[in-house]
Order: sequence, then C-alpha cells, then structure tokens
Amino acid sequence: MLLPFLLYSFPVECVREVVLGARMADKAKAELVALIKDKYPTAAVYLASLHESDYALQLTRVNLAEPFPPPGLPGANLKWGVSTS
Repeated sequence: MLLPFLLYSFPVECVREVVLGARMADKAKAELVALIKDKYPTAAVYLASLHESDYALQLTRVNLAEPFPPPGLPGANLKWGVSTS
C-alpha cells in the first residue's frame, strides 16, 4: 500500500531510477508505475527478479510507453521490457 504523504519535498529531476522489488506485490507495482508515469516521467523503471542459476537479481527495464502488464505476469517477461543483463 502506498503512503499518501511525503516526508520531504525534492525536485522531480532527482528521481532517475526506480527498482521494483522481486517480491513486491503486483498491485503495488502497478500503482507505483502509474505514479512514476505521472510524476516522474523521465525516470527509468526496472523490475527485479531472481536470476535462474546465479545468486543474483536480474533487472528488466519497463517500457513506460506501453501499458504496464496486468497482475500475474512474471517480472522477467521481456515482451514489454528490455533486459539489462
């Protein structure tokens, strides 16, 4: 659930990247992507997912020009993103 307040204000251009966690709820991901599209349109958004064979996280960039995927799609679905690995 998103909190309805900020602790302090900062310039919009300070937000350059947002990484959505591997275990984050789909609803929270969708809410944050909508907020980022609206308030921080120049920020890059990445989805973290567990790497298949290494002890590592894999980041997949979200294409904000396309609709965010509906809940239930895995974070590494490259149909709508660009892999950074």
